[in-house]
Amino acid sequence: MALRSQRLHIVLTLAQRDEQKAAQRLATQRQRLSQTEVQLQQLQGYQLEYIEQLHRKGEAGVSARDWLNQQQFMARLETALGQQGRAVAQQQAEVERHISNWQQARARVKAIEAWLETIKAQEQLELGRKEQKALDELIQHYRSRGDMD
Repeated sequence: MALRSQRLHIVLTLAQRDEQKAAQRLATQRQRLSQTEVQLQQLQGYQLEYIEQLHRKGEAGVSARDWLNQQQFMARLETALGQQGRAVAQQQAEVERHISNWQQARARVKAIEAWLETIKAQEQLELGRKEQKALDELIQHYRSRGDMD
């Protein structure tokens, strides 16, 4: 029959796999967050460029129709920025959730490792006791036969 430590080692291996999967999911989510933030920054940069372009055109004068088109475009751009900002916030929340999941998986691994070390120490102690008992019995056996003198 397998020792408790050997059986528990299987549990540790499974917990380590879970931790690795959680770490991979966290890395993927961080990458998604990064991409979403880059997209937001690009939109913000585009907005600044467009505003500067409008100021330059405004100095030369614009028609009412062009001004209305520009305002409608700016409104759509503001909507896109708001949506992208919310997407960033959602991605940040997901990263935090994945961090928590990974931390829990890591804590499980650490707890199992500590438990495994305790069990191994108990097994070593028990093995030492059994060996000592066997030696004591062997010595007692030889003494009772008179072979030790």
